[in-house]
Amino acid sequence: MHHALRALCALGLLMPLPAGQAAAAPQADDLVRRADDYRTMMEAETRKSPLCKGYLGRPVTLTPFATLAGRLSGPPAKGEYETTSQFQTRVAASGPRQAGVVALAVPLDGDYVRYDADAGAFMVLAGAFPSGDFSEAPQADMAATIAVLNAKDKLGDGPRLSVAVSAAETTTSTGTARNIFGAAVRTAEVDRRTRGLSLAGEKLFGFAKDEASTVTGFPIAPARAPAVKAGLRGALVVEPEAPYVVTNTMSGAAPTNRKPVHYTERATVVTARARCALVLDAQARVVASADAGAPRDGR
Repeated sequence: MHHALRALCALGLLMPLPAGQAAAAPQADDLVRRADDYRTMMEAETRKSPLCKGYLGRPVTLTPFATLAGRLSGPPAKGEYETTSQFQTRVAASGPRQAGVVALAVPLDGDYVRYDADAGAFMVLAGAFPSGDFSEAPQADMAATIAVLNAKDKLGDGPRLSVAVSAAETTTSTGTARNIFGAAVRTAEVDRRTRGLSLAGEKLFGFAKDEASTVTGFPIAPARAPAVKAGLRGALVVEPEAPYVVTNTMSGAAPTNRKPVHYTERATVVTARARCALVLDAQARVVASADAGAPRDGR
């Protein structure tokens, strides 16, 4: 990372603009913005937490979301034929649900990972780590949002940030309905499962102004850049916090000829605090990292 920053400094991107360029307003404004971003990124680099620094250059095994959610979920509800004493013993035996820090795969938006050929480095913008919605499907997003709202008493009054992790659909049954003309219409029952994170704080990177702000970067030779970019992946290092896992299921009316697909929305959300954002290459080696989430003591 520091090699990339030195290259940018050499290009003059981190230096004040010459007075003679002030008339070229759009270009000057863009250069000033980029210079300000790089200054901020350099300051963030010098203050980067030991945790996030520690990931650089080494391979990371990502924990599957389902594995983490299963690890954090509490014991099943009291069984019909289980005494209160037996249930309490089972709860006590399950132990605490803290999982420490965990690295989870998250989508990486390649439009916000840009190569600077002059600097010989990739620049990763804040928007590379999508946040703000659990899903692009409104009903799926609503199911996840309601799950979090139902746990508001356990989450406190602070701001929350949602991050989509994955979404999957399974057709559970198909059928046929007929429209007013008697024509057959194929219908389907679909389970849509949305998985996401609800993170403490207002935004993922406290030092970034907006999604176009540079948050980290790494040097790569121009000849290798296209292949490297094609294999990049994203991850978030999070620290799960109570209530750990919240779920919600939403289901409407059966499918009809007017609405031939009926979705049952199943949302699973892990509540956590973000610690680091990671960029991994095709071999799962961390090539860049940045502090993420709200600062906390001891990070």
